[in-house]
Amino acid sequence: MNRGTGRTVTVCALGAALLGALSAPAHSAPAKRDVTVRTADSAGSATFVHHGDTLRVCDLKADGRRVVGRLLWTDLRGSHHTLTEDSSGAGNSCARQTFDIPEGTPVTIKVCLKKGPKGIQEKCALERAVA
Repeated sequence: MNRGTGRTVTVCALGAALLGALSAPAHSAPAKRDVTVRTADSAGSATFVHHGDTLRVCDLKADGRRVVGRLLWTDLRGSHHTLTEDSSGAGNSCARQTFDIPEGTPVTIKVCLKKGPKGIQEKCALERAVA
């Protein structure tokens, strides 16, 4: 192979590699939308409403347990870990809490069940969203 052909092959190979890298799918943050996560047995749920930054925690099953929702995020003011509990029982109103989270901030929603105010959290699940 002569020198000119070798360079052409090298340039073509590099171009193909670059094109492949640029056309690979990009991984992005979750879309700005309302996100609901349910406990492992679907007895409780936590919904993050991105427009208004509200966490709604609901007891969905009359099983003697309360539902605990947590919202976690980090911004320029630091790390935030909130707690919202629905202890009024299934079939009653959900617990709500509103926050002031900078637009576009990734948040983590966690929901668990527990027996009584000092019970151990169980059947937890989590999901991510964007404020």
